[in-house]
Amino acid sequence: MKRTFSVFITLIVVFSVFAFRAHAADIGTWRITIVSSGGERSFTSADAAALRALTIEATTRNRFGEESTSTYTGIRLQDILTHAGVRDFFSLTIEAADGFSADYDRTLALREDTILAWARDGEPIDGDPPIQMAPAAGMGNQFVRAVARIIVN
Repeated sequence: MKRTFSVFITLIVVFSVFAFRAHAADIGTWRITIVSSGGERSFTSADAAALRALTIEATTRNRFGEESTSTYTGIRLQDILTHAGVRDFFSLTIEAADGFSADYDRTLALREDTILAWARDGEPIDGDPPIQMAPAAGMGNQFVRAVARIIVN
């Protein structure tokens, strides 16, 4: 009985370590800057690996009215803001590496299903950095790719 229990516990530990490493490997390596009145802070893929990941489903509509639904895996934007010490804000500007940006009001930013994603439909996000915003309740232009900065307004 003790031996069976020991084997069972060992398997759980090995699986947990493997699952954590697979989760961390899927994230890639990246860094974004969070700019607020208190200064600039970095948020990295290592920070993200320490937070709870989730998968959401989001539908976007292109300029021709065609809809596309995908699943995104990442971490909640509100968890990133909490990690960076951001508590009070009116809105955010999410800026891509190429300078493109989109605004998020407080309500959208704090939704449970607004995430910074590193995977879409189970595949890594393309881009440099390989992350994008995925706000399930957002508009198509708010799915900012290659996120580089979050500006707190």
